Amino acid sequence: MPKFDFDFKFNKEKIAYILIALGLVALASNTNLLSILPSFIWLTILSVASLGFFFASSSTLALAARISGVAGLFVVALATSGKLIDVVPLLFIAISFLITYFNCRRCWWAIIPTGVFSSLATMVFLEIAFPRWGFESIFLLGLSATFTILYLLPAHKGGKRWSIYPAIFWIFITVISNDPGGRDDVAWVLPLVLIVGGGLILWYWKKTKKE
Repeated sequence: MPKFDFDFKFNKEKIAYILIALGLVALASNTNLLSILPSFIWLTILSVASLGFFFASSSTLALAARISGVAGLFVVALATSGKLIDVVPLLFIAISFLITYFNCRRCWWAIIPTGVFSSLATMVFLEIAFPRWGFESIFLLGLSATFTILYLLPAHKGGKRWSIYPAIFWIFITVISNDPGGRDDVAWVLPLVLIVGGGLILWYWKKTKKE
C-alpha cells in the first residue's frame, strides 16, 4: 500500500510537468517567443555587460572612457539584435539614465526617464513576442511602478514623498484603460489554463509530500 501511494504521487508530478510543458508549447506556437529567444538572450547579455563594465571600471577608467564603452556595446547591440532591434535604443537609453542615477545620487530625476524608457522597451518587446495582443497598459503600469519606486526609496537615495500622487494617478489610468477583451483571447487562454493547472497540481503534490 505505501508503494502505491508513492507511485500515485509520482504520477501526479509527471502529469503536472506534462501540463506545464503542453501549455508552454501551445503558448510558444501562438507567439514569436521561439524565434526571438536567441536575440533576447544576446540582448540580455549585452545589457548586463554594459552595466557591469560601467560599474566595474569605476576605479580604473575615466568617466568618458566608461561611457564610450557602454556606447560601443550599444552599437554592437544595435547591429546584432535581429528582430529586437526596435527594443535596443529604448533599453540603452533606460540604462543610460539608470547609470546617471547610480553615478550621482542627487540625480533622483533620472529614475523617471529610466522607468519611462524601460516601460517602453518592455511594451515593444512584448508586442514583438506576442503580436496578437495589445500591451499599451504595460507602459502605463510601468509609469505607476516608476513613481511608486520613487516614493518608496529612502530620502537619502532620492525618494520623494510627492511621487505617491502621480503613482496613484497612473494606477488609476492603468485600471480604466485596461481592456481584457479581444478577438484573439482564445489564443492564450488555453495555454495559460494548462500552465496554471499544471502548476497547481505540482504545488498540491509538493504540499502533500511535505505532510
